[in-house]
Amino acid sequence: MKLNKERNESMLFGKDQRVDGNQTNFGLLRKNGDLIIGDTSGYFTIDSNLVKRNASKPNVIINNFLLNDFHVVPARNRILTAPIIRTKEIRLQHTQNTFSFEFSSIDFLSNRENIQLSYMLQNYDNKWRTAGESHNAYYFNIPPAHIFLK
Repeated sequence: MKLNKERNESMLFGKDQRVDGNQTNFGLLRKNGDLIIGDTSGYFTIDSNLVKRNASKPNVIINNFLLNDFHVVPARNRILTAPIIRTKEIRLQHTQNTFSFEFSSIDFLSNRENIQLSYMLQNYDNKWRTAGESHNAYYFNIPPAHIFLK
């Protein structure tokens, strides 16, 4: 892990950076910000000036919309008239109040182990929910309201 007190940021090094935490015996942070890590095979230096930071957030898309656990297929005069990725609004009957979304992140820069997605249904959720590995958002018995997709 690299800590930067001035910028209030940290960077975690893992297997994608060829750092095996199970084998690491010691780590030393030099005054210039470089990190020296030792393991059973020797030691190596990470030059802090060469570490690339991925400041962009992953692009998250909704892949599927499910109503009562059934995939909703777009069709004329149906709930979805276009693919969910192009849908801005979904209108449901008051009895159609159990639904879910499947979503994913498109990110080619960061390692997968550091991505954690959260979601929130506006005008319903009071806080962000953590998606977990399945990347599904489930909602049950939602009261009638106007909800828009962004």
